[in-house]
This record gives sequence, C-alpha cells and structure tokens, in this order.
Amino acid sequence: MRQAGTLNSEKLAQTFVDHLLTLGINSHTEQDHDEWVIWVRDEDYLETAQAELENFRRSPEDSRYRGASAAAQAIREQEALRRQEARKNVVEMRGQWKSPTARGRTPVVFALIGICVLVGIFSEFKFHPKLVFHHPKLVFQNIDSPDGEAKSDPFQAVKSGEVWRVVTPIFLHGDILHLAFNMYWLFFLGGQIENIRGGWRFAGLVLISAIVSNLGQVFLDSNSLFGGMSGVNYALFGFVWMRWRIEPQAGWLLSPFTVIILMVWFVACFAGVVGDHIANGAHAFGLLCGLVTGLLPQLLRR
Repeated sequence: MRQAGTLNSEKLAQTFVDHLLTLGINSHTEQDHDEWVIWVRDEDYLETAQAELENFRRSPEDSRYRGASAAAQAIREQEALRRQEARKNVVEMRGQWKSPTARGRTPVVFALIGICVLVGIFSEFKFHPKLVFHHPKLVFQNIDSPDGEAKSDPFQAVKSGEVWRVVTPIFLHGDILHLAFNMYWLFFLGGQIENIRGGWRFAGLVLISAIVSNLGQVFLDSNSLFGGMSGVNYALFGFVWMRWRIEPQAGWLLSPFTVIILMVWFVACFAGVVGDHIANGAHAFGLLCGLVTGLLPQLLRR
C-alpha cells in the first residue's frame, strides 16, 4: 500500500477515492492532522493514481467526478453480493477435521464399528455360517430342478426364515486389515452423513445399501462366500459424493483426491489387481445405491 498524495477536504478525498474505484483502483483515505491521505492498495497503480490526483486538484468540480460516488457505491454493492455468493460455496474447515464423530452425534457409526469389531473377535475373523448370506459348503439344494439334478440355492436359508442373512454379511471381515480399512471409511463417510442427516436417516441408508449390495453380490456370483462393510461404504461414498457436489455448503468433507482413490480402488478390484475373492458385486451395487440415493432429492423436485 502506497501513499498517492493528500487533499485538504474529507469530502473531496472521498470523491477522489470513489473516482479511483470507477477506474478499477482500490484505495482509501485517512485523516492526518488537517489533511486526508490517499492510500493506494496496489502500488502498480500508484503512478496512475498520482496523475489522476493532479487532475482532480486542478478541477475537482469537473463533470466526470460528479457521478463517481454513485458509481462507486454500485461497484461496492456488486462486490458485496459476489463475496456473499462465494461464501455459500466455501466450507468452513476450522474444526471440521475433528468431524465427523468428535461432536458426539454419531452413535450409529460407533455402534456399527463396535458390532464389526466384536463379530471379528468372537468369530476369529472367520465367516460364521449363521451370518453369511449363504455358505457354499452347506447343502442348499433345489429339488425342483428341471433336469433332475440337485443345484445350490443361495436363497434357501433366507426363504426358510433366516432373513437376517440379507444384512449380516456386512459385519464379517476376513482379517484385521480388512476390518481396519472398512472401519476407517465407515468412520469418515458414515460419520459425516450421521452428523448432517441424523442417525435415523443414516441407519436407513446403511440398511438399504446392505440389502442392495448383498443381493447384488449374490446376483453376480451366486456361489461366492463374501462379507464386509465395503459394499455399504461404497454406498456411503456415492451418497456423500453427490451431496458434496450439490450442497457443498452443508459441510460435506470430500476432496477430488479421495474420489480418485476410491474409484481407482473400485476399478482395481474389478480388474483383479488387488487379488481374488473380492465382492465386486457388492461394491458396484452399493455405489449405485449411494449415487441414486444422493441424487434422489433433486430428481424428485423435477
């Protein structure tokens, strides 16, 4: 910030500051004893401001200065509106890194994590036959097979009344690393959904996405033994992704880098890069469920 010069009247000084603003030069005036100092905020415009000040001193009543105040006021109002609109698209990050669970509003997230940990410990990280959707080693046969051969029926346990099996696979994990990875994303994605949308809506999303992802996995591979929270996590990711794009001011925490990581992992799993026995069907149907659920409010408004 540099001093362009002085004027001996506050009114004249303000008129000149307004005139500079109409030229795209930001400045302000301060009183110094009996004079008002003109300060130019960008020194690249200093010489221009000094030249304008000389012209103004010679003829402060010139017609080109008469409308300066009104024009400057319009510019300031337009700038204020621009800043207001910009603030709507800015998420206040101070304190957000303690989110999503530090505020004590995510009991459902902690309950799900607790269940997964307890199931992992007591099952010794094995897929318990009573919790999987179906166990390929168990004899589920379709005696009504048209060719007379016994064929496995992955829905037989569910049909017999064990309906919990459409949900409980999400609590099963093959090892500690699998559990830790899924719990991190549940904490990060699920925590902010519960914070912003509330526990009941979050629990509903988990329930729906668990059913959709588990059924999707059976649909794509009816003979697979699967488990884990990853299908639900991809649903949570899809939901947060859509809401982050639609209403960033609500406090959704997601970066383009995070989106890239999760999508690269998604593709790598399908390509078999990270190993076999990946529940790709659960990932795909879970992600689709989350994307649709995240977009649903906008779709219903149309």
